[in-house]
Amino acid sequence: MNKSETIAIDIIVPVHGRLDLTKQSVDAIYAHTKSPFHLVIMDDSEASVRDGAFHAVDPTDTTREYFEKLIKLPKYANLTYYNSPAPFKTGNEFFNKGFEFCKYDYVATVMNSTRVEPEWDAAAVGIMQRSPEVGIIGFKNLFPNGLIE
Repeated sequence: MNKSETIAIDIIVPVHGRLDLTKQSVDAIYAHTKSPFHLVIMDDSEASVRDGAFHAVDPTDTTREYFEKLIKLPKYANLTYYNSPAPFKTGNEFFNKGFEFCKYDYVATVMNSTRVEPEWDAAAVGIMQRSPEVGIIGFKNLFPNGLIE
């Protein structure tokens, strides 16, 4: 593969309330992702409130309304929003359902509390292209207080 080729990726973002964080995460993805991408938002916040799931979710959270408005805008034509009818019990449930909506060979998962940095996607895709045996790549979390995780 030559360097001029771009690789399209799917980005799955699990959302469980906290629209304030989710907006920042989505804004950063659109601002800092160079690869063509398809964004898959997996939301169980309404089901969690309704069914009394083990996670505390603000009952006034308006995540669904926010994404229903967003997907009507041309800029977000690459966005799929899934509002789960039942709360997800594990991260695997989020991701397994999210994979059903994916379109590309490369998939990234970004938590809704995460803001990606410029060219975050290029580094991971480059590693996987050069080393096909690599199936997953973890990134450092850089915190405002200087902590690196």
